[in-house]
Formats: sequence, C-alpha cells, structure tokens
Amino acid sequence: MIAATACTGSHMISVTNPSETDREEVMAEIDADAVVSMADGEPFRLIDKGGEEIPYQLTYDGKLIFPVSVKSGETKGFIIEKGEPAPVDSLVYGRFVPERKDDMAWENDRGAYRAYGPALQQSGERAFGYDIWTKCVPHKVLDRRYYDDKVNKISFHVDHGEGMDVYAVGPTLGGGTAALLDSVGEIVYPYCYEGYEVLENGPLRFSVKLTYGPIKVDGDSAVVETALRLAIAVLALTNGLRQASWFIVRIPKVITLMLKTDSCHMPTLRRMRRPETGRYSWALFHPTAKVLSINLLTNREGMPWGISLPQKDMQTVRISPIGGVQDGRKEECLILKAGTAI
Repeated sequence: MIAATACTGSHMISVTNPSETDREEVMAEIDADAVVSMADGEPFRLIDKGGEEIPYQLTYDGKLIFPVSVKSGETKGFIIEKGEPAPVDSLVYGRFVPERKDDMAWENDRGAYRAYGPALQQSGERAFGYDIWTKCVPHKVLDRRYYDDKVNKISFHVDHGEGMDVYAVGPTLGGGTAALLDSVGEIVYPYCYEGYEVLENGPLRFSVKLTYGPIKVDGDSAVVETALRLAIAVLALTNGLRQASWFIVRIPKVITLMLKTDSCHMPTLRRMRRPETGRYSWALFHPTAKVLSINLLTNREGMPWGISLPQKDMQTVRISPIGGVQDGRKEECLILKAGTAI
C-alpha cells in the first residue's frame, strides 16, 4: 500500500510505503482538491527532492495520480510548484473502434484489452467477456494492430514481435466481465455493451463507462430485468485493470403470485438457507410446507420488498416494491396476517 498525504503549510505532499516490500514504479493517488488548493487553483508542477518534474494526472473522479518508487518504510516528499506542467507522452490509450464491429479497446504500457460492442452482437457471434491482448513493448499498439489487420491483412491473432491477441473469449466472461447468477447458480451473461462514455484518456489512466442492455433473470417467473453498467480504468505501470459494477434493477409495480389457501391457512415468510450454496434467501411457504416462491425481490439491506394480502380473496399474494420487512431477519419466520401490509 502506498499512502500519500498533503502538507498544506509547506506546499508539499509526501508518499509513504508502510509495507515490508519495496515498491518500484507504482501509481500513488491523493485527493486532488487538497493539492489544487496549494496552487490556488492555478496550473502546477510536481517536483521531487532532486528537482526532477514528475508527470501526473488529475482524474475525472477527483484524484491526483503520479508514479513513484518507494522502498519499504520510506517516505518521499514532492513539491507543488505553480506553473504549466511539461507535456508528457501518454502511457495509456483507448477508443471506440467502429471498423472492428464496434470494439471498445484500451491499453497501457503492459497490456491491451477490448470489450465487444453492438455490431458484433448483431452478427450473432457469441463473445461476452473482455478480450486480453499481450504486449512485450511499452509503446501503444492498438491502432497499428487494427489497421494492419483490416488494411494489410496482417492478423493480430499472430505474434509479429510485439505480442498478439492470444485469448479466445467466446461465450465466457473472458478477462473479468461482471455477471449475475440465477436462482440455481447459473451465470446470466450480459452479452455485448450497448453504449459507452470515455471518462478520461491519459496520460496515466484511461477510464470508460460501458452500459449493457437489459437481461432477464430466471425468465419471466421472477419478472426481473437488470441493466449492467461498468466503469473500467487501466493505469500505467500496472498489470490488469480496475472495474466498478452497477446493476440497475427494473421491477414491475406489482407482482402477483397465485396461491391456493384460505383464511385459516396463512402463507409464511421465511429466511431459507440453501444447502448447495450456503447462502440465504427469502421464501413464501404454504402451511403444508410447500415452497410457493424462492425468488422474492430484496432491498439493499437484503430484506424482502413489502408484501400485502387481500382481506377476503385469499387466492393471491401481492408483492409491491414499497418497503422492507422490519423484523424478518431477526425472527427468521414471519406470519403474514390478512389485510396487513408490511
């Protein structure tokens, strides 16, 4: 771990390596506002103790990132000096590639990646996850590989001295695309992205947000549609990438489950442990111990959405996304009463 702190009085920041391992050419980050305020909001340079200017990037999410080498237990200081920073060659790069079936491709000085887009999905080809391209050179290779493959018919699936696309993704999650599991533990693949937004493009970090189309989980029985959004970042001087995932769940206003019961035999809501996974889920039980549903929607706290029973007609249970069970987690078994909404 590299810890960076700002010292406002001296217009310096310090980087400390508290680990037992020397860190060579790693990326440090610090809150950008604290550093920008030292320069009174003006352009600034980052200078080490030897007087050498250090390249940096102000990221879209409010960070200042810069490369450092710090030995175990060592602290290094850097001076914040007003003035235009020197131009630097970007170590990262990415772009939308319409000439290759709408790929979104990105790279740093150690590797390259791509996610598959709408045109590939329309072609019927089944490729879901990230593709990984090897590199044995620090300079950028994406544009050259795409151009040679399309124009010069030089395949990037063959190593011509700088690396290649060696990874066959196919119908898998590839290099780490996020996905959901259905009620029986099967992967629900997100297929290809539908839209993108490049958030930043160098010189030290490339970030892109990918949006995937809605998918149904458990078919129509759960009536749940989800849309996946990913924020992907690749840093210079690092192997792999960072990914943050959001699942946006769309549910109908009312879900109706058909039951056969009466006022003397109320359904029961229980928190149920699945022996095959060890995980807990909520289930509606009939008094005869028959499971009526094990796919109840839950809120962020893991509690079921509000459930109400009609006063007389006991043929349906209505599940509405209006609130959560208050004490279901504690009680483990909650008896629903006619005419009540919880």
